[in-house]
Amino acid sequence: MDDSLLGLALIVGSVLGLYLAHHLRRRSTEFKRRAIPLTGTVIEMISTPSTNRRTQNLYLFAPRYCFRTPAGKEMTVISPDSSHPPAYKVGQSVTVFFDPQTEEARLNTWMELTGGPILLALFCCAMLAVSVLIMGQG
Repeated sequence: MDDSLLGLALIVGSVLGLYLAHHLRRRSTEFKRRAIPLTGTVIEMISTPSTNRRTQNLYLFAPRYCFRTPAGKEMTVISPDSSHPPAYKVGQSVTVFFDPQTEEARLNTWMELTGGPILLALFCCAMLAVSVLIMGQG
């Protein structure tokens, strides 16, 4: 594949990624507008082995937490974010943002509320810069 075709493919991928990041950011903003803060409790730490070859013997920990909705329904959720060492302890109180319309719940963390779209946008901007450099050399 010649450089100009590679650069063009990276530009298209970057623009599509930036569009996706914008869409996810808009969804996140809408979620935060509708969501209400509730208090939950971490009931378990779910461990999963790392998929990174350099850290094969490392385990990542994601909290499983429960909370009660304003309607009185008890919900249990596993956070999509995991870390090593664990960021939470069993029994710890956590702030949960809950959208009554969709019954979606997210922990009050930067990553769960806004981090994904921002990180995707930064990655796509870097990819766009690389593609412009590649196109400029061709």
